[in-house]
Amino acid sequence: MPVYQNRSVGRVLSILELLGNTSKALTLTEIARGVSLDASTAYRALRALCERGFVYRIEPTRRYVLSYNAFRLGSPDRVVQGINNRARMIMVRLAKEVNETIRLAVLEGANVLGGLDCLHRIGKLDYDKEIPIIPSPAEFGYRLRAQWHIDGRAQKIGYYRQNSRDLIAIDHCPILQPELDTTLQRLRAEVDWTSFWPDKGAVDAACGTDGSVSLDSKELGLKGKEVSIIAASEKFTFAADVFFQGNKFLIDTLIDTAIGTARGQLALDLYCGVGLFTLPLARRFERVVAVEEYGLAVDHARKNAAAFNNIEILEKQVGRYLAEYRKGQIDFALLDPPRSGTEKKTVLDLIRLRPRTVSYVSCDPSVLARDLRRFLDAGYQIDSITAIDLFPQTHHVETILRLVDPIARN
Repeated sequence: MPVYQNRSVGRVLSILELLGNTSKALTLTEIARGVSLDASTAYRALRALCERGFVYRIEPTRRYVLSYNAFRLGSPDRVVQGINNRARMIMVRLAKEVNETIRLAVLEGANVLGGLDCLHRIGKLDYDKEIPIIPSPAEFGYRLRAQWHIDGRAQKIGYYRQNSRDLIAIDHCPILQPELDTTLQRLRAEVDWTSFWPDKGAVDAACGTDGSVSLDSKELGLKGKEVSIIAASEKFTFAADVFFQGNKFLIDTLIDTAIGTARGQLALDLYCGVGLFTLPLARRFERVVAVEEYGLAVDHARKNAAAFNNIEILEKQVGRYLAEYRKGQIDFALLDPPRSGTEKKTVLDLIRLRPRTVSYVSCDPSVLARDLRRFLDAGYQIDSITAIDLFPQTHHVETILRLVDPIARN
């Protein structure tokens, strides 16, 4: 362990380096022993790091892991300020050869184990099985969708600051696909601010497999043209004004993880969007019913499914569809709801129908935990939980939960 001139700085750095060089969550005793501190001194340093978001404490087990902020700000040769009030500047140098280990520790600590904390607190569940973590092949240049906000008075185009409506002008966004980033820069240069009449506006952008870009903005008079993505050996057309998954490198992985080896007679694709899961399901099930209430997405879904004769696409609220369902046994139900999750009655109506297997795709562990509790109370069992790093450089992780009904299966 290196020796630092400032003792308080040294304590902080020693703890960060210890946590950064392991993929496990450590107890207070293990940390104190690892950095040669007494337990009370190590605890004070850990408490300060937790308060500032650089270390995450997993409450059920009282173990500590490196947080997302520590990785994001503590990458090699990056100066981190404000970790400790007594230390104005702290240099965290993490060896490049252990970056992958640190990144996985961050995912496991700040997100996956944070998700387990939600399962414990909200879902009232202790889950001790392994959770596979699938990393993104690329940390940058992966995102094929974006929304840019516009402030006409300030003449800015960019993103809102986290948890605020403060608009930050963006010259360059490294997580975007290069074609989208180039479009952002061109848009900034070409906007005629003298003719931009509203104070606020937005531009939705999407990029296809061939690099073509779709832009949609009411304020700028842009109507998104169709682009297409090849995924899971299927072609999906969509435009900037509808939802599509954002990480171009992990779409196939997401589909494979959510569906797995499932096969049977009837599958439901709930909140189907443009049919990302619908088409692969139709290759595995005799019949697929896809439900989506957003009309523009339904139009794309029907176009994408035109070559299939075993897909029924309904423009309808998912809750209403399930409440009215009277068509027999469901072998497989896939839910990919919006970030806010699905309504309580919708979940209860799905449970009433007793699908043999449920695959729940979620980007919010607290919402997932809330809905999971309802399935477990109804007798469903967890088959697997998988985390996918769909959003590198952010704290979000996509979670795929597989549930089985032992009664229906037997």
